[in-house]
Amino acid sequence: MPDRSPAPRDKAGRTRFRVLVTDPVAEEGLEILRRTAGFEVDVRLKLAGPELKKALAASDALVVRSETKVTADVMPDGGRLKVVGRAGVGVDNVDVPAATRRGILVMNAPQGNTIAAAEHALALLMALMRNIPAAHASLKSGEWKRSKFVGHELYGKVLGVVGLGRIGGEVAKRARAFGMSVLGSDPLITVERARDLGVELIDLKALLKRADLISLHAPKTTETRHLIGAAELKLMKPGVRIVNCARGGLIDEAALADAIQRGQVAGAALDVFETEPLPATSPLLKLDQVVVTPHLGASTAEAQVNVSVVIAEQIRDYLVSKIVRNAVNAPATSPEAMGVVGPYIALAERMGRFLVQLTSGVPKRIIVEYRGEIAGRKFAGVTAAAVQGVLSVALQDRVNVVNALPLAKERGIAVNEGTNTEPGEFSSLVRITIATATETRYMDGTVIGKDEPHVVGVDGLHLDILPEGVMITFQNDDRPGIVGKVGTILGTHHINIAGLHVCRPTPGQRAFSIFNVDNPVSDQVARELSRLAELANLRVVTV
Repeated sequence: MPDRSPAPRDKAGRTRFRVLVTDPVAEEGLEILRRTAGFEVDVRLKLAGPELKKALAASDALVVRSETKVTADVMPDGGRLKVVGRAGVGVDNVDVPAATRRGILVMNAPQGNTIAAAEHALALLMALMRNIPAAHASLKSGEWKRSKFVGHELYGKVLGVVGLGRIGGEVAKRARAFGMSVLGSDPLITVERARDLGVELIDLKALLKRADLISLHAPKTTETRHLIGAAELKLMKPGVRIVNCARGGLIDEAALADAIQRGQVAGAALDVFETEPLPATSPLLKLDQVVVTPHLGASTAEAQVNVSVVIAEQIRDYLVSKIVRNAVNAPATSPEAMGVVGPYIALAERMGRFLVQLTSGVPKRIIVEYRGEIAGRKFAGVTAAAVQGVLSVALQDRVNVVNALPLAKERGIAVNEGTNTEPGEFSSLVRITIATATETRYMDGTVIGKDEPHVVGVDGLHLDILPEGVMITFQNDDRPGIVGKVGTILGTHHINIAGLHVCRPTPGQRAFSIFNVDNPVSDQVARELSRLAELANLRVVTV
């Protein structure tokens, strides 16, 4: 996996971030980045192929909508690219697995166009029920044929919503305002959430059999391709009407055209298609019962501004403060949770890097346990940071919060989490355990004050140190003079001691010592220290 290069710095030492924009996005978002110190915005529309790859290698972030295809072959082998931001919901045009392997964060702006998409789905539904497009065309051509366009009311009908996420939930709320009964199918939605929306939660087959109208709001995945195919269409009520304002490919378009021609389906309203633009040869275009729009779900002035502002803020916060929101390939942390969990992300990364340097052998298992108040928080980002720390000693810049968990899995390292909400000596505590083929070691840490990380225990021994910089650790006999011998050797080599901590189970037993030093420790110094008979398991640790 290629290394990610750091962003350059200006003459004052400040980091400079370059954001490449290759699709049209609202200026309101770009202005947020332009006004942020250290950011340069480079708008170069319609880049593709080798030219896009070259530009990405020299950029820290990329902003796209749906036109730019961010495939594996244009992702740079190395370079500076750290994040791809999609100003919208779907990331079909981004090779997310390839980005993850390269440690590139992929984020979207799902809330920005929620209302626009929900309203468009309802608009399509009403246009379909009241024959609005056909009536409009007829009147424009000089006809006045009221009886030809008798429609149907939404009131009293049963709407089946497939996918009860943000957009599906908003559609359900609005459908109830029309006096409709709403059924919902979504394997990831709880009964309680469905109840809050006023939706009866059932499985997909039952929904297809009972609904008069069906609106699709599922994501596009391998599992949901042709979610509605010939078999599913046969389950539906005769005269059913279908709306797809979600993703092309959820419906088998050939099977749908056939079902409409046979009269099984009374009509369909589609905003998205398997192939876009929709080919002129599509059988759907020949059917009067089909209403089509050219992927307009998010195309409102308000939504365009919203998604641009949201993605700009997310990119800024990630590059400057490592705050992750709306990521599709990494654990995300909300701004509200970041104030509490954020310091523990930094702590866990340092602890993982510290502990792995004390441990012999290749990690086979990493366990991250949360105790006290933090155990009640969402801490996926903390776990990823701990794993990042463990792997970073060997992989260096090639591992980050984006790819830490996938990299651990690739290497056969099991990652487990545990919680214990019972109060202890500290209000919140994180324990990281590393197990290798030969030993198991663990380290405890907490955050003191607002955001100061402290290691407060190693293998059950109590201590209190700041995990930072260069440290020399060793086991030693518990008797006078040993600290002096170590200090003498360090002093001879002009290595300043910034702090030290010695802990022991009981007086006279083997002690564990940690020296914080201000200078690098060469191999020669480490060898001299190791030759002291009173020391064992000496390690030079850099955190």
